[in-house]
Amino acid sequence: MRKDLVFLFERYYYLLEEKNETGLIVMDQTEAKLDRRMLENFERFFKKTVKGRTRAARIIPSPFFVSSDLAYPVQAADVVIYAINWGYRIPGVWDGETRQEIRRCVRRHAQCAAIPGQNDLR
Repeated sequence: MRKDLVFLFERYYYLLEEKNETGLIVMDQTEAKLDRRMLENFERFFKKTVKGRTRAARIIPSPFFVSSDLAYPVQAADVVIYAINWGYRIPGVWDGETRQEIRRCVRRHAQCAAIPGQNDLR
């Protein structure tokens, strides 16, 4: 399982634990072969690792795949991740090209939201 997903599941698990809730993973549907591979990775993580079995107490281990053109929340998540991917950089950690028009928008919204480290935005 990719480290970013393990970290996401950890944060999601603790949020759910704090609220005494159970959560569902909703994924953007892609090609059937890729979705199947992702499902196999999820199953392996949630069934065969200690952390995964712990997380499965709060997170339903089978993701729900939806087509983003039919689900507005998934479309919104796509827009947010696109903006982060092309507009946000952490100096010395995550350098690289950005799209200037998106970078300006991300910087403006980060300052409005008082995101910690906002002065580090390029």
